[in-house]
Amino acid sequence: MHLGSDPAAEAQTFMTDIQEGRVIHAVKQFGSNVCHCPAKGGWVSYLIYQSGQEHNLAFMLGHPFKLGAPHAAPVETDRPALLPWERPEDFVVDYPVHFDAASYEPYFLPLPLAYGKDMSLKEFQEFLKDPDKDAWKGFTLRLRPGLSAGAIKAPVISIPSDMKEDFESYKKAQEGLAYSTKSKTGNDDNGGDTAEVSEEYMRKMFGAEATEYLQPKDAGHVIDDQGKALSEELVASKLPRLKDMTLRLHVVRRDKMQPWTVYHFALEHPIVIMPDGMELALTHHQRPKSESKH
Repeated sequence: MHLGSDPAAEAQTFMTDIQEGRVIHAVKQFGSNVCHCPAKGGWVSYLIYQSGQEHNLAFMLGHPFKLGAPHAAPVETDRPALLPWERPEDFVVDYPVHFDAASYEPYFLPLPLAYGKDMSLKEFQEFLKDPDKDAWKGFTLRLRPGLSAGAIKAPVISIPSDMKEDFESYKKAQEGLAYSTKSKTGNDDNGGDTAEVSEEYMRKMFGAEATEYLQPKDAGHVIDDQGKALSEELVASKLPRLKDMTLRLHVVRRDKMQPWTVYHFALEHPIVIMPDGMELALTHHQRPKSESKH
């Protein structure tokens, strides 16, 4: 029985599993008040880069970060219930998250690099002048642990036989296949973009080269004026890195007899630090409302 359980405790367990890289445990904690139906590609889509799912927590999975005190607030619901303990419950739990340069600060890559495309030194310098511009395009998928080949490889795990549906996109990733395919557009049950989207939809988001932005890839290269690729170390030294943010978890349960599950999450108030030590609060990390209706 879960009567009286604390939603913040569930959020804490989920965050610990993310930090420790416990993929199976984290996936088990996803669900909704309607059903425990996985999003397209399975709930693991929100934990691996290869799914192309935005929002995504792959940049946090198995990496160190510090959590501040959570703030939990109930979300009012008017869903009917015959008995008081059968009423669904919703909570929003906000966690301040801090990344430390001494242990781990995710790099924020320009969009082309995050999708395996090369870019000129001039284009790279333009990005560094204003990293906030169009930051919403693949935002969490552009947050990376490194630039080396294999840096975004999905962790090796053994998938339980009763969770195969939850790991559909993971299996594709392990096979080196893109999960994104033609499908209807819109939002998934987790409040993010569907992993399966039409080429027309991607074209509206990214322009004529839409098909090149279906799946995140190992970082591309920055090419100097002599046609040579800058070293990974030099490129990394110039990139902004994520320092602080608030992770908002929408924690729900169908009734007081059920466990809490994580239904939705969002990254709020991101602050990146530039190589010169200047901190920059990103304000364009969320899709503009005009874009979300496409």
